[in-house]
Amino acid sequence: MAKVSVVVPVFNAEECLDEILTSLCRQTLDDIDVICVDDGSTDRSRDILRAVADRDPRFRVIEKTNGGVGSARNLGIESATGEYLSFIDSDDVVSDDYLEELYSSTSPEKPDIVVTGNVLEYWPDGRKNSRNVGVTGDALLTTPDEKAPLITSTGLTQNKLYRSAFIHGIGLRHYTGKSVSEDNYFTICAVALAESIKTVRKGTYLYRQRPQSITKSRKRPDDVSMYDVYEQARAFVSAATGSEKFASEWEPIIRTRQQTDLTNYHFELAPPDRAGFREQAVRLTGGRIRIPRPDNERLAIIKFHIKSALTSIGLYHPSR
Repeated sequence: MAKVSVVVPVFNAEECLDEILTSLCRQTLDDIDVICVDDGSTDRSRDILRAVADRDPRFRVIEKTNGGVGSARNLGIESATGEYLSFIDSDDVVSDDYLEELYSSTSPEKPDIVVTGNVLEYWPDGRKNSRNVGVTGDALLTTPDEKAPLITSTGLTQNKLYRSAFIHGIGLRHYTGKSVSEDNYFTICAVALAESIKTVRKGTYLYRQRPQSITKSRKRPDDVSMYDVYEQARAFVSAATGSEKFASEWEPIIRTRQQTDLTNYHFELAPPDRAGFREQAVRLTGGRIRIPRPDNERLAIIKFHIKSALTSIGLYHPSR
């Protein structure tokens, strides 16, 4: 059994794949099992993965038809042999000591999850800035109040190690739909049901920001996927904890995370689409969530229409 199984979902990532594979090859923790799941790539990703696997026996390549990042991660979970699981995206980068620092932090408690707060957003121009992931220092978290910031601050799944027996024991798998909130399902369920979580400030996860990624793509006012993600998370946690415990302890925490997601999404919509999205949020959450109307909405709509008109005649060029 390896100490850590790393699951890397890959889809058409040839431009940045070498960087993450190189950083995994250089890990100071040698006893790792790297499962690269090619999710039906049509570029050179598959060839790059096979070449690394041929050179390094710790790497395995699993090929599947395209089904999305959730389905790729789930296939990796089923194939993993490690004591702990790590999910690292193909366009991100980790420090050479990333897995060793997180794994060494599992002793002596052997927590269900280890999470690092040392996450940096990594921009195409080379800029790096800290990302709030709810970790303020080294601690062992056991209560809902202690664990809540790991949900309310972010839905990131990639800055963590998960004890494999814990994930299999609760039967947790990744959300398989396509949504900007897809990671939040796994994070909410894992954090809520973990008996103990170790937080550290060790290891560095570089979370690459790409304008063409699903989280940066143009937002749609009729997107209802975020509601499904949260309803499924509520159902999973409620079934595991009991309805009364869920309602008193976890529903307020999940609602806070969803409020943040919906509000952020709302402000990334074109101004004329925002009112309808606010109404949809109230309707689809049964009134649990109400997105506040911005004070300057009328002015924002007027500016939007002026810019659209100028763009149509070539007098304004939106930044790309």
